[in-house]
Amino acid sequence: MTLAQTSRLASIAGLLALGGPALADLGTFTPTLVPPVTGGTSTIGRGVNNNGWIVGQADSPSGLAVAFVYRNGASEELPLLTGGSDGVANSVNSAGVIVGSCRDAGGVQRPVRWDLVGGQWLITDLGTLEATNQGFGVATRVNESGQIAGYATVSVPGPYRGFIMTGAIKVDVGTLSYSGNLAYSQALGLNENGHVSGFAYRVLGGPEHGLLYTGGRGQDITPPEQFGLAQWHNVNSSGVLGGYVSFSETQGAFRPATSDGRSFNLVPLINGMTDGYGYDINDDGVFVGTMFLPQPGQSIFRAFAHQNGVTVDLSEAVAGIPGPITEATDVSGTGLIVGTLDVAGAPQAVLLTPGAPACAGDFNGSGGQPTVQDIFDFLAAYFNGDLRADMNRSGTVTVQDIFDFLSAYFAGC
Repeated sequence: MTLAQTSRLASIAGLLALGGPALADLGTFTPTLVPPVTGGTSTIGRGVNNNGWIVGQADSPSGLAVAFVYRNGASEELPLLTGGSDGVANSVNSAGVIVGSCRDAGGVQRPVRWDLVGGQWLITDLGTLEATNQGFGVATRVNESGQIAGYATVSVPGPYRGFIMTGAIKVDVGTLSYSGNLAYSQALGLNENGHVSGFAYRVLGGPEHGLLYTGGRGQDITPPEQFGLAQWHNVNSSGVLGGYVSFSETQGAFRPATSDGRSFNLVPLINGMTDGYGYDINDDGVFVGTMFLPQPGQSIFRAFAHQNGVTVDLSEAVAGIPGPITEATDVSGTGLIVGTLDVAGAPQAVLLTPGAPACAGDFNGSGGQPTVQDIFDFLAAYFNGDLRADMNRSGTVTVQDIFDFLSAYFAGC
């Protein structure tokens, strides 16, 4: 049911009170660069779980775009559908269930999940909303209980709609007040209560309207204007939505925003940025995304994190990275953030852990000043190719890491 416009107008500029410690109190983040899959050159981060697993998209040695998972210090290529191509992993839960999409042998994008069984990753086509399982689809998010959100074809020919999947059962989340074969929706977010967020629209029917699906019905959460726009990319367990909006107050710009379903809170911009998108919000109210400055030739993008009214440019909150962090796409319940760096024009996923880096010279983390044992432990990791020895966080272990470790060792703590 659509919320009363009068209620939303009265609180359009309201400020949401989000719980948890302010990001400003966290100070800095410790980065871990996510290396390419064997034979590849780049990674793009999409999702992160509470254990620090990263999922996303990478390039394979054969030139395919493949889904990958980063765990135990290495990036693994996830299998494609038989005869398929172009995979991407969008989300991973703490049980290691991964969801995303992959093109099948006919070139059609299908919603899929990956499960680790007996040490091997298995891929499953999740099917669509169409009666005979035709059409395309994307799985966008998985929660801790294994429910899956996404969107898929409803009829052929015809539109696609958002869904929530529990077990083998998919439920169509609808298209708000839009109707007919030109009405579409996408389910992008999913909380632990089984509530779904996203957006709906009708072709040539105006801007996208924000969708919140709870209790078997969809609610329209959009600034109440003729050209008001909203996309909600996730909803946390307190019902706070995170995404982006555009309406008269933004003067036509896209602005990252949160909402409690009644009011809309515009996130303060990073200096120099004019627009942005919000991609995820966790139960502590940590909200992440990207902000950008549109300009001819090449726009400038910077990842942000926001909490309690404070916006942090993540590129400035992280030291020792080889390029700017252009977007942050997911934040775990434990505050881990996944983003993507621009390294000389090529993307590289990065895991951000709240808190300043530990003393680099104390390689084994024993505490206090570095000892000779730290040298032995570093060299053992180095000769084993262990990414813990990647002191300069380039994504690979090289001779330069030896020099960087020795510098840190002699600098002390």
